[in-house]
Amino acid sequence: MRARHSLLVVALAACATNESATGPTVVLSDSAAGERAFVTSCAGCHASQDGYDLARFGFTDTTIIRSAVRHVDSATARRIVTYIRSLRIPALPRDTALMQPGTGLVADDQAFWTQLVGTPGWPATLSAQQILDIDPRQIALPFRLAPWSNELTDGDWMPNSPLPPSLLGARGGALQAALATYRQDRSTPHLLDAIAAFDSALATVRPCVGELAAPAQPTPCFESRRWMASLAGLHLLRTGMTTPPMPVIDLLWDTGEGAIGAYFGGAPTAHGAGIPGAWMLLAWSFAPSRFTEDGGYLGQFVHQAGYPRVAMFTALRRMVDPGPARAPMVPAHQFHDLVLVGTRAPDDMYIDALIWGYGWLDGWLSTAPPLDAAARAAATEAAVNATAWALNRVRYSTHAESPARLTALAAARDRVLAHLASLP
Repeated sequence: MRARHSLLVVALAACATNESATGPTVVLSDSAAGERAFVTSCAGCHASQDGYDLARFGFTDTTIIRSAVRHVDSATARRIVTYIRSLRIPALPRDTALMQPGTGLVADDQAFWTQLVGTPGWPATLSAQQILDIDPRQIALPFRLAPWSNELTDGDWMPNSPLPPSLLGARGGALQAALATYRQDRSTPHLLDAIAAFDSALATVRPCVGELAAPAQPTPCFESRRWMASLAGLHLLRTGMTTPPMPVIDLLWDTGEGAIGAYFGGAPTAHGAGIPGAWMLLAWSFAPSRFTEDGGYLGQFVHQAGYPRVAMFTALRRMVDPGPARAPMVPAHQFHDLVLVGTRAPDDMYIDALIWGYGWLDGWLSTAPPLDAAARAAATEAAVNATAWALNRVRYSTHAESPARLTALAAARDRVLAHLASLP
């Protein structure tokens, strides 16, 4: 049963309403019967299967009842409300974004950059170490990450459908058994066991197999990962855990990659550009050195959503980060990242960003591990392309660039190309 058309998942989707959590209250009874009705009719999409999310995010009695009576009689709907209220869980504001970095929001993309480097433009002095010292978890973003539920988009935590039977039954029902164990004892080790069983089930059923932007089954891939992510998110809320275990962080990233497939796969529901970027940025904020980011999709989708400086920062961080090497398809990833820096940066900053990046690469080559022929060829091509892309932007941009700055850009490029050519 699809969540947007199932009991109480529609209620969750109604978080955009203006009702307060202290709205009209109905005197109800029989919470045990309400619990049974919830488990029977709603728990497939509510991953925790106990109504915790409805209580935690403060949905009003009238919202729950109004949605529930589409599927059950009014008396049963009222019993469900009685059950939800019996949980006595303190409610969060409706628009709470789970694990939002920082302590609030900044006004816009420009303000985001200013808080990082202390100036709205390119700083006169900037070092790679300064970039590495920035903790992404402490940065206030210019946009809110995914709310728990929003019926207007798929940019929320609530999935549109339960886990498919093929996943639950894969490998002798290992995932179904792991979920049952977790619900009996909601401990972190049992959650991680369930995530491992989920990964194994995905590897067996293979809805996500194929190219990242074109998986075999785009919507089932995304929805299944989002379902599992919602279970993990509720676990973090229950436990008060502020730093998720790495398998949870990986799951958040994978959910973003699933959203990429849904975005390019033309899923029937709305998959805006901000959805993949929000999931991936959330995971990245916890572990910016972990993800190889071969396709550069994190910055692409954040940029498409209208935040070029946020996107540029993720590319800069990846360029100077001594984290894992990228896949063989992107040898010498630092040079590929320079291209991403130039394409993600806003019109008033990309020339300065590229000049800085070329300078950093020139120094990096002096201490870098040996580059084989393939890596040198890829690095040379990327170094040339970074300036080519910039000159193309100059040609079509309304932002004027002085000849002196373009000359400085070409000189910075040529120094790097000469350095590459001199390598043994």
